[in-house]
Amino acid sequence: AGCILGELMLRRPLFEGCDFRDQFQKIFQVLGSPSQDQCAWLPKSSSAMTKYFGSYAKRPWLEVLHGASNEAVDVLDVMLTFDPRERIEALQCLEHRYFADLHDPDDAPRSSSHFDWGFEHLLATRRSLQNCVYTECARLHPEILQRDVELLGSLGITALLESHRAEPRDELSKV
Repeated sequence: AGCILGELMLRRPLFEGCDFRDQFQKIFQVLGSPSQDQCAWLPKSSSAMTKYFGSYAKRPWLEVLHGASNEAVDVLDVMLTFDPRERIEALQCLEHRYFADLHDPDDAPRSSSHFDWGFEHLLATRRSLQNCVYTECARLHPEILQRDVELLGSLGITALLESHRAEPRDELSKV
């Protein structure tokens, strides 16, 4: 969210890299090279890679975002932090003074449950990804289940559909 906000302010990509190495280089050139403490949450093999990018000092946000307000600079600073444990949480971000004119706490939707990130453990085959897309479509448009009833068994999707039907959905999913 911090990168997107920065890109909206700049009206261009904030860290435009041509490949993953260049992307990291661009990030480090603005945010500064992460310290060992800031990399403590990463697996050891990942945290060691930062030494290959050189050492950079953090650039002041006003150099990057010419003409930005103090509130804009402050919110980006707390959103774009290497260690996710130190990053501002979404609700805290909405309460930041940068969003004071935009955020109405009485009108903010709240989820009744945590988001299920189980799909991240999916064995990503072409068929499994197609099945996941289909189940989401079926959740939003249940009429396709009747249309495709004969085909579903052959796709190995029936059990996946049943598990999605059993999951409770909160009000945010209806938006």
